[in-house]
Amino acid sequence: MRHLISHYADEIYEIVFNGGGRVRATSSHSVYIFEEGGQIVAKPSSQLREGDLMVTFVGDVGKEKKAPHVFDLRALFIDYNTEWMDDSLARRRTILTEGREPTVIAQKIGTPTFYRIAQELADGGYLQQESGIYQVTARGVINAWYSLNDIHWDLARRQLHIPAETLEVTPLLMEVFGLYLAEGHASHTPRELKNRSVTFTIGRSETEALDKLVTCAREVFDIEPYVHERESTYQVRYSSYWVHALFGQFGATAESKRLPSWIWTQPREYIEAFFRGCEGNAGIKENGQRCYTTINRELAESLIWLARLNDINCRLSRRVTQQIAGQKPPNVTVTRQRVCWDIAVSAEHYHPDQRERWRTPMARCIPTQTVVNTFGCHQHRGVKIAYKQLVSKDKAQALAATFEEIPKDLEILLRSPIGVAKIKAIRRIEEPVMVYDVSVPGNERFFGGNVPCLLHNTDEVYGEIPPGYSSVETDPLHTRSPYSASKASGDLMCIAYYTSFGVPVTITRGSNNIGPYQYPEKVVPLFITNAIDDIPLPLYGDGLQMRDYQYVLDHCEGIDVVLHRGEVGEVYNLGTGVETRNIDMARLILRLLGKPESLIQHVRDRPGHDRR
Repeated sequence: MRHLISHYADEIYEIVFNGGGRVRATSSHSVYIFEEGGQIVAKPSSQLREGDLMVTFVGDVGKEKKAPHVFDLRALFIDYNTEWMDDSLARRRTILTEGREPTVIAQKIGTPTFYRIAQELADGGYLQQESGIYQVTARGVINAWYSLNDIHWDLARRQLHIPAETLEVTPLLMEVFGLYLAEGHASHTPRELKNRSVTFTIGRSETEALDKLVTCAREVFDIEPYVHERESTYQVRYSSYWVHALFGQFGATAESKRLPSWIWTQPREYIEAFFRGCEGNAGIKENGQRCYTTINRELAESLIWLARLNDINCRLSRRVTQQIAGQKPPNVTVTRQRVCWDIAVSAEHYHPDQRERWRTPMARCIPTQTVVNTFGCHQHRGVKIAYKQLVSKDKAQALAATFEEIPKDLEILLRSPIGVAKIKAIRRIEEPVMVYDVSVPGNERFFGGNVPCLLHNTDEVYGEIPPGYSSVETDPLHTRSPYSASKASGDLMCIAYYTSFGVPVTITRGSNNIGPYQYPEKVVPLFITNAIDDIPLPLYGDGLQMRDYQYVLDHCEGIDVVLHRGEVGEVYNLGTGVETRNIDMARLILRLLGKPESLIQHVRDRPGHDRR
């Protein structure tokens, strides 16, 4: 995605479709539908009708083999500190740097403390003991020099009772994460954070979930859970600082729950385990579906996408419940309305061997006419498809298998995750509404909506493009800071003089330069000089801003090419095409200079700082 451009529109269309889907689009934007003949075409929103068959998907869309996520616990707790840790690190540095005078050091910090710390350092490989004498090892020298990074981690690990440097996600852990999303709570208020914990409240009948919570605590986290039996529930508590941090990635309360970024790349069987946890004690309905309920709309829509991307068919629905908010004197009960979002997973997901028993979800169907137009019949060699609007892809594949040859287009469609979503209602909204145009250069089709539907990417987001111009260099200028606005104004002034008076102009827009003689306030020379002097490297925000860094002489060569061969009036982007996160660039500089990453100091992001 190159741009997300916002602007007002006087008229939009809200399209409601099967599966709980809802999407809004302007009259000129299009969505893809199946035509009567079975072809997939783009149709403007203003021309859509109830009953039109939109394009959705449900399937395992990842082609590459996915690996389980591994938590880097050392990186996660690199900033962990306590009131006593600085003093403890100072004592250890003293022992490592002045180890030749143990008697003097023991007098400084106390003999019992000295020998306890010395033994800990020996256990960690920083000291070695020969004939009762401690000697500093090479590892100890390196750590004393490099800000005691390893020793800091050893102290944090012992303090927090962390069993290892990394933790690989397992199906059991994914199921417990799902249970947390459905029935868990993490400390988050100032009072609660004094003793950080994660609490699960499950029904008395959920004995299987209870067993998994206890097993996960003991086998994965190496902690002993607190289990409190109540009249109708079990309360299971994980009292651990570092375990609290892992679950905190999913949010702390029902309103703030979310999906962490790493979960989108997990293997399919791990996602299935996650949804088993999410469903908790969900009852099986008459139609075989199981539901997960949340009051968090954003979370519900994220779960729909996560499920659909991993071949789990589900639908989204909204309902309003009446809840008791409490009592106010004199004995007046106060109620409130609360919106809930239900994610219902289809029965065929739980019983794939009994698919004939359940109605095939529309998302796993295609128009019957597509198959009939291809083969010219509804039945062949004992296989028959009904005279209905839709046919399941399994049934269509069974009919196709009776023919010696299957047209390539139909074969691709049957094997793809593509399915149908019927439009249930269309509402025209005539009032100023903020809309967002998604610019995806080189790709006119993308899935969007709260439930996936195939949308059309129009070229109107770029405005009028003169003949011969590409949609890259002629992208509209959307500046976010006075600094970038001043540079854009120079471009526009040059173009205006070329257009109005024929002044010969060529414009180059270069990515970030690096190289000799660069002004020392720029990020690369600043980081290099600071690192050499052991001064902190100030990194804006989280450091995840993406930049294309190019060597200055390469940039000069590009300008020379444009100067001698460029077309007058044209704009040329110059760069490497290789993007690097600022934090990765800082780490690379520190590694090349042999400096510790602890020199990185996150500072407040500057106003209007572009992420990319």
